[in-house]
Amino acid sequence: KQSGTPLTNFLEEQWGKKSVSGTWAQTRIEYCLDADDFYANRLRYLGEHWFKGTSSKDINHIFISRSNGHLKHIQKKFNELNYGNGKSMREWVDKKCSDQYAEFLIKMLDNCHKF
Repeated sequence: KQSGTPLTNFLEEQWGKKSVSGTWAQTRIEYCLDADDFYANRLRYLGEHWFKGTSSKDINHIFISRSNGHLKHIQKKFNELNYGNGKSMREWVDKKCSDQYAEFLIKMLDNCHKF
């Protein structure tokens, strides 16, 4: 039966915000609906909830675990949905990350369009 409520909202209502099972199910659904948006939004979240060390590690994991083609689509989605609040993903990375770290990630972004 259709309720008009998005499935992720329904799961949160049923299991609550602190449910591990509910969070896991919501994460899988969001990934399946739009993997590019899932990762672009995750980057946005990590930038807004910056924890030195943890966020850097999580951002790095997203970059190195995605193929060049997928990283290109993530970058496009990040820019289209303005997750950088007026900054492109490249500019956002340069602002959020330390010099050497940002340089490495920016090179990955610059080169992902070649594939």
